[in-house]
Amino acid sequence: MSQQPLPPHNIEAEQSVLGSILIAPSVLITLRTALKSEDFYREAHRLIYAAMLDLADRNMAVDFVTLSDYLGKKGRLEEIDGSGYLLSLIDAVPTAVHAGYYADIVRRCSVARRYIQVAGEISGLAYTEDFDTVETLHGQVLEAIYKVREGMISTQILTPTDRADRALSRFETARERKGQMGVPFGFRDVDKLTGGMFPEEVVIVCGNTGIGKSAFLAMVANHVERSGKNVLYVSAEMPEYMLTHRELARRLGVTARRIREADLDEEQVYEISNQIAEIAQGRIFVYEGNYKPSSIEDACREMALRYGLDLVVIDYLQIMQPDRYFKNRTEAVDHLADGIRSMARRLGVPVIVGAQLNRELFHRKDKRPTLSDVRESGKIEQNAFMVLGLHRESYYSGEPYQVSKYEWESTMFGYTQPIDLMEVIVLKNRSGPENVSCFLGWRPAQTEIYDPASAEEDWDG
Repeated sequence: MSQQPLPPHNIEAEQSVLGSILIAPSVLITLRTALKSEDFYREAHRLIYAAMLDLADRNMAVDFVTLSDYLGKKGRLEEIDGSGYLLSLIDAVPTAVHAGYYADIVRRCSVARRYIQVAGEISGLAYTEDFDTVETLHGQVLEAIYKVREGMISTQILTPTDRADRALSRFETARERKGQMGVPFGFRDVDKLTGGMFPEEVVIVCGNTGIGKSAFLAMVANHVERSGKNVLYVSAEMPEYMLTHRELARRLGVTARRIREADLDEEQVYEISNQIAEIAQGRIFVYEGNYKPSSIEDACREMALRYGLDLVVIDYLQIMQPDRYFKNRTEAVDHLADGIRSMARRLGVPVIVGAQLNRELFHRKDKRPTLSDVRESGKIEQNAFMVLGLHRESYYSGEPYQVSKYEWESTMFGYTQPIDLMEVIVLKNRSGPENVSCFLGWRPAQTEIYDPASAEEDWDG
């Protein structure tokens, strides 16, 4: 009898992939979406790659020391022939530059092995004639092929016990945080209405150009930072220096123009040095690069691996770039909305995104935003767990929007101006009340949004 040939595999390519990761751990960020542990032919390589992924998911360093310690504690080190084998992987490849090519070889062999397996399953179906009709057999064959084609290596099925364990974990977390399980916006009444931002969920903040979307997103980022969490700010709307100028203006209580032109007195110059030093010690990271969903997700994964990631802020959706060409704008925006939704689920953190409104509301008497006003795509609202609409009467009338006890002159930070209110409308909330609203204070000179409730002690009216 002729000997059965070995399934397709390339041990050298597998070693080169693992060695590349040990040389340059950031390689894992791009490889993990295309390469699974099951793609490796040698069992030892599967163990090593799975350990690397687990370390990365825990935001731990991936190197020789951590990997040896991890496998040792799991009792799996001897299964890979000891830590000496890890050192040999580092020696197996001189550079990590070609890691993608090595991964393609590993992936190609893996797919070939799966097709061989599927071919055997199809052959078994045909031989046993375990099907009712030809159409049934045809459907089973196509299903088996599509599973390989779509990369469906395995399907995770949650048992009732799994679901119960997750529910108990969520409940205990909520109790520890006194009911606040999500990441707070940092505005008292907004958090009361919404419960905050939750992992894997997308929050849309919509409003017209100039209404204060960027300011709202920036203030949320500042609040989250002060709570000790790490934020990645993706600003497709304005360059980093403008974001920093605005933040310094809010901190000093002056206009961004004065920051840009260095029009400050000696005391303010001293203070700005202190504030810049605080920014350096802060937790807000700014993304500068390609504003495509895939590129942003790669940056998020890199940040999660190197620093930890608790919140992603994107300003704003419609100005992002799709990953591929679309015939019309609606399809492109649909793609962007779907990409952000998928990214949030894969990253396991909340994503808050700015979005433009249709200009049609300018022709309505009531200019408060509605869900139908979200520009260009119903997918934006569809993919969001929460949609907040921003509204200011002064944006349309030119006059400050003042009500009841907030009609006073603010002297905070040494400047005086009338109180102008911004209404935050909860247009959609899958886990709470909808079509409810609250008010925040708005300082246009500093593009600052603040919580009037926290300033009540300064009001003597």
